[in-house]
Amino acid sequence: LFRDHPLQADIWTANADGSGERRVTQAPRGLIDDQPDWSPDGKRVVFQRGPSVDGPWTLWITNADGSGTRRLSPARGWCLDESSPAFSPEGRRIAFECHDHTSKRELFSIVVMNTRGRNRRVAVRGTGAFGVGRPQFSPDGQHLVFERQNISAKPKNGHATFVAAVNGG
Repeated sequence: LFRDHPLQADIWTANADGSGERRVTQAPRGLIDDQPDWSPDGKRVVFQRGPSVDGPWTLWITNADGSGTRRLSPARGWCLDESSPAFSPEGRRIAFECHDHTSKRELFSIVVMNTRGRNRRVAVRGTGAFGVGRPQFSPDGQHLVFERQNISAKPKNGHATFVAAVNGG
């Protein structure tokens, strides 16, 4: 559900035929819940929440029935913006796009954490020449497929799909 004024978007589920609509999240007034991803067992949903379509985003997790919603992003951390969350196949890890603001240049990296928002580590680091994002796990959970966008490299704004080991190789 998307409302224009005040800006608000919630996450809903429904059966394939459109019946059985059920609200999973209820974004606070002026916020957008977006980019949901189901856990493999179907019991939880991870999503991003932010004040506009441009962010900044924080990551949240909730039970599939909408109960137990909690924030995964720390109040203060090295990621200015956390978005595009994706569950691992075993449901114990989440990969996401991190906009790092601690460096002198803007960096977009892919970070992997547990479902409590802890044990964060960079799996794929962007550079000043290119950013990385929109991660998804491979079926065996050992690799990440992601998008790389050229920032200063040629062709400028070129996009490509890459694969890297989750352990950073």
